[in-house]
Amino acid sequence: MQPILSSSKAFIRTSMCRCRCKLKSRLYIAVALIAGLVYLFRLDIFTPSNEHDTLKQGVFIYGGTTRVQVVLLKEAPLLLSNRRKQIEEIFWRDVALDSLLRYSHYKVSYYLRTKHLTLDFEEGKHYDDTNYSVWTDGVMDWRNHYKDQVGSVEIRTRADGTGIYYVDLLDPKYGLRFLVDPSHIDSQEIDYNSVQELYERKRKELGYQQPTK
Repeated sequence: MQPILSSSKAFIRTSMCRCRCKLKSRLYIAVALIAGLVYLFRLDIFTPSNEHDTLKQGVFIYGGTTRVQVVLLKEAPLLLSNRRKQIEEIFWRDVALDSLLRYSHYKVSYYLRTKHLTLDFEEGKHYDDTNYSVWTDGVMDWRNHYKDQVGSVEIRTRADGTGIYYVDLLDPKYGLRFLVDPSHIDSQEIDYNSVQELYERKRKELGYQQPTK
């Protein structure tokens, strides 16, 4: 009987060892998945830097009534709610009431700064990497950067002083650039009775009590 007992004990030990190995493997996989998700959504879990700069050739004035500005962001969250919060915080921290009163149409478009979309971007010039865009022969073109959009904040004021406030966002598809559809825009709009009222309301919501000069 002794050999049978020894054989049974060895089988149990082997089975237990295999179970432990399987548990360890599953634990490692779970830890790796969690770490990957934390890294992917790190800018949603933690506050992004909000570091940004206006494109050198990124301010356009049309007819004295329209101002369009392009701002490059160092980084942006993946969740739309957090992206909306980020660009609204930047917009209302930077914009001056006088500027909103001066233009009946005021828009700021936000893009992610990339290797090829930098502060020196200017349509018609050539990228440092002339092979970057074969279809435009290495010439800088906004059509190469539709998928680098984060969103925009826009204010349109009517002649009577009322207007509409827009926040448009491009769905980043969890950072998978090849899945991004530039035509799929998440848009929110708010009616306002006056620019002054909108300015005071939004700055109060975001905790900016003092006016921007």
